[in-house]
Amino acid sequence: MTPTQTMMKFERKHSLSTKLYERLQDIYTSGLIKDGLFTSKALLEREYKLIDVMNDSQSADRSLAISGLYLFGVWRNNKSIFRFDEDLAKHVVSARVPPDADAKALQGIPHWGVYMELPRAAKRAFMNGTPDSSSLQILGFWALYDKPATSGEEWVLRIYLHVDDKGSADGDLIALKPINIPITTGLTINNCTSLAQTDSDCTLTKTIAKNIEALDTMLSLLLCLCVEDPDVTDVTGLSLTRQQLFKPRYKHIKSRKTFEASIQPHYYEIGLKEGNQWRETVRKLENDIMTGRSDMDRYVTDGQWLTTSSGVAWESGKIR
Repeated sequence: MTPTQTMMKFERKHSLSTKLYERLQDIYTSGLIKDGLFTSKALLEREYKLIDVMNDSQSADRSLAISGLYLFGVWRNNKSIFRFDEDLAKHVVSARVPPDADAKALQGIPHWGVYMELPRAAKRAFMNGTPDSSSLQILGFWALYDKPATSGEEWVLRIYLHVDDKGSADGDLIALKPINIPITTGLTINNCTSLAQTDSDCTLTKTIAKNIEALDTMLSLLLCLCVEDPDVTDVTGLSLTRQQLFKPRYKHIKSRKTFEASIQPHYYEIGLKEGNQWRETVRKLENDIMTGRSDMDRYVTDGQWLTTSSGVAWESGKIR
C-alpha cells in the first residue's frame, strides 16, 4: 500500500478530515502560524474539538484520529515521497552519525514533512528486538516537524511508521501515532535519539522507539536531505538544487488567501548521481585489477558523515 493509499484509507474512516483540512488551510493563509510551520499538533487538537462530529462509538479512536489528522493534514500539502539509490543507502546506513553532530542539522528537511521509503539496506536495523512482523512490515516512514505548546522554544521531530496492513482492516492505521524525538538546542543527534518517546499502543512502534539502531538509521536517511548540496533528482532524472527541492508543491495565492494542496504525489530519488558514480568507479577498479593495470592492495572506502560549522556533510566513498 502506498502512502497516498494509506492516507485515503484513513480519510474514509474519519469523515471530518476534509472539514478539518480546510480549517487548517484557513488558519495558515490568515498568517497566524509562525516559525515556518503549516500547523502544529496542539493547534490541530484544539480545532478538532471545535468541529468534532464523531459519534460515541468512535470516541476510543479520538487520540489516534488526531494523530493521523495531523500527519496527513501536513503531508498532503506537498505529498513528497523520497526513494534511495540502494548502493548509496548501504553506505549511509552503515556510516555512523558523528557523536558531536548538532541536532539542529535535522531542521533542514523540506516541505514541512516528507515520506521516506525504507531501502532494503536499512531493514536490518529494524529487526533487532522487533516482534514477529509477519502481519506488519515496515514500508517507510513519515517525518514532520512540530513545535509543541508545552516545550517552549524547543522543536520535535515526529516519526510515523508506515506499515503494510497485509490485507487487514486497520493494520496500517494502528501505527499512526508518532515516535517523538526532541530537537533540543545544545544536544547532539545521538543525545536526541536516546530521548525518543511514543504514546502509541502499537507494539511495533513502541519497540522501534527503543531501538537506537533503527532510530539512527532513519535519521541518517533524513540527513541526506539536510546537507547543503543534496544529491536529489526528480522522476525525469533532473538534479535539483536545494532551492528547487524546497519549492512548494502546493498553491498558495496570498492576495486571494487561497490554498490548494498538491493533487498528485511527487517522487524524488536520493543518491542516484552518487550511486551511478560509485558503480562506475567500482566497475573500473575491478576491470583494472582483472587486466593487471591496478594493484590488488587498492581498495574502496565507504562514505562517511562529517561535522561542519553549518551542520553535517556527506563524504563519498573513494578508491585508496
